[in-house]
Amino acid sequence: GTVQARHTRLPQLRQLGHLHATLDRLRDTPLDVRGSAWVVYDRQDFSDPRGEIAFFPQETVTGSTAVGGQTNLGGALGAHQLPGLYLGAGHERFTEEDKLDPGLAIPHRPRLRGTIAAEDEVLLFAERVSLLPGIRWEIYRDDFPGTPGVPAPMQASGVQVQDFLSPRLGVRVEPWPGVAVLGNLGRYPRVPNLTDLFG
Repeated sequence: GTVQARHTRLPQLRQLGHLHATLDRLRDTPLDVRGSAWVVYDRQDFSDPRGEIAFFPQETVTGSTAVGGQTNLGGALGAHQLPGLYLGAGHERFTEEDKLDPGLAIPHRPRLRGTIAAEDEVLLFAERVSLLPGIRWEIYRDDFPGTPGVPAPMQASGVQVQDFLSPRLGVRVEPWPGVAVLGNLGRYPRVPNLTDLFG
């Protein structure tokens, strides 16, 4: 509270766009199809003309754009099984501009992501017990060319492809009407997003 940043500003612009569609009982089959697509745009203008935060003057504009889509297919297999399939893909891009050095060309950092997931809910004992095994496979491709003027050990750069296989199991038990006990076990990796790496 003794050191105030009275001249530092960080305005932000964020725009979201989302489209969703559902097909119930596709062609008289017990199959539901849901699809969605989205666009997310985020821009931040960091202004620290007197170096109150960064200890030296800074005027930077950072932006990120993410577009993607996903499809969920769900149905019934007999009277006790509800299988489902999820397909998703997305593209992200992080941009940065230094207003104090307009000649500095900072390359964009793009990321591609793909996801396939499957599950099968099994209903037992008049639907009082539900078992939900599932598996999820995610693949990421990062293409980070590096930042001019930043030492190599201090930046994320290069092309990297990594994938994760995530098994999981969910259990729901209803011992009495209106009372449910839930449990989940799984492996859930989290890849740092572009704001974590560069923002």
